[in-house]
Amino acid sequence: MTQLTICDAPEETVATTPVPGAVMARVGFTFSADGSYAACLARGRDGGWFPERWALRGPRPHTVSLRGRGGPERPGGGLLALPDGRVLICRRDRDDGRRDGGRGRTPGRGAGVRRVGLFRLAMLCPSGEGTLELPLGELELDQVWLVPLPAPGPGTGPGRWRIGPSAALAVGCAPVAEGAVVTSVWLVNARDPRPRRIAELPGRHVGGVWLDRAGRMLALDRVARGRVKTVVLDLDTGRSSPLLQIAQNSNDRLVLADPGSGLLVVRSDAPGSDRLGWGVLGSDRPVRFPECLRPVDGAPVTPFAMWPGAAPTPQECAVAVWAGGPAGVRCAVWRPAQRRLVALEPPDGWLAGAGHWSADGLRLPFSTPRCPTGVVTVGGPAAVRRRAGGPTGATTGTRGHGGPGAVERQAGGYPGAAEHAGAERAAGPAGPGGTGAAGPAGAEQVVADVGAGDGADPRPAPRGVPPLRRPVPLQQAPLTAGG
Repeated sequence: MTQLTICDAPEETVATTPVPGAVMARVGFTFSADGSYAACLARGRDGGWFPERWALRGPRPHTVSLRGRGGPERPGGGLLALPDGRVLICRRDRDDGRRDGGRGRTPGRGAGVRRVGLFRLAMLCPSGEGTLELPLGELELDQVWLVPLPAPGPGTGPGRWRIGPSAALAVGCAPVAEGAVVTSVWLVNARDPRPRRIAELPGRHVGGVWLDRAGRMLALDRVARGRVKTVVLDLDTGRSSPLLQIAQNSNDRLVLADPGSGLLVVRSDAPGSDRLGWGVLGSDRPVRFPECLRPVDGAPVTPFAMWPGAAPTPQECAVAVWAGGPAGVRCAVWRPAQRRLVALEPPDGWLAGAGHWSADGLRLPFSTPRCPTGVVTVGGPAAVRRRAGGPTGATTGTRGHGGPGAVERQAGGYPGAAEHAGAERAAGPAGPGGTGAAGPAGAEQVVADVGAGDGADPRPAPRGVPPLRRPVPLQQAPLTAGG
């Protein structure tokens, strides 16, 4: 597996940060949709937080501090890197607990309904005199988060977003009556002085995963009656429909999706405990929960990047996952067809959970005193697949500490894989609602059938644009063990 480490040299870092090593911590690291930029909140030696932009198009990452005039930032707000190099920030106002009817009133709401937050949106970019900040209005809601627009893929056409790269979605929830909540979706664009509401649906929703590259089908996790179920919002019609309904009393959430292959990565407690599983958008195949994705040392396995649009089938699509624990942070690559985790040893100082998959491979950002801003690139899924073709139970990984060479990993290629294999052999079959796993190492639990229909959009697609696969709900089915 190939490996490339690129580090912003300390002497160059002096020009973009106060002194080498001045950044003490980073949170909320996000890549732009095309991977050309990244952004995060960084904390300096004075303890204050400030936005930081990483430019990744050149031979080495280049960081710029985007300190505003209003003083240090507060963690917990939204921060999003955009493909044109700007950074969208969502700040929660310090004056919370106001009532509707004031200057921050959300359009279309009656006065007297209590609001718990005011969120201010702004676009940041570096300028010759520091940071240029463009205010983009405010939203009076009790919760707001940012969702990037999808990166267009080959053959997808221009999509619905003909507005340039300086745009994203803001999604938020607000009470409208006693016990009633609505979720609204807003378009935030550098060309508009305020956000524009484009959709609204009843109930509290969280998250936001695109099911297509045209920016039409947005999956959201609906929270109702103590349960979480994923629904799909059609931004063309403003209507929502169920996507994940694995069991009546289960919590089912969509984590990642690849619009090209149709692979869906879900998290659900339908197997008896919180597990990662996978399904196919618009397919009649069941949802499966691989044994290799069980929690490691009690820590959940969390997907953070997906090989975009290059896999011919969902089974070949590669997903990068990570897990923390007493033994430290662990990173690996999983493919449904392989049913094994291929270990990748992350670099020292890796910003755990941050990564972006490009045509060159999986990029992992890190920060150490010697290399304050660096990026490790490990080979793409094709290289992982070639190196994982050894004897049964053996996989290989790459060490990403900035030095050359790869490290071989045996016994499943992932710390804890041997223990998992033993547990799988000892576990008995799991009945409906059971907590045990069945089958040998590499087995999967089959937990749900997909509803009838091929999921095709009946409307004709524009010339040269593939038809949109509509999601079909995943219905309840008995627990069985499957390979």
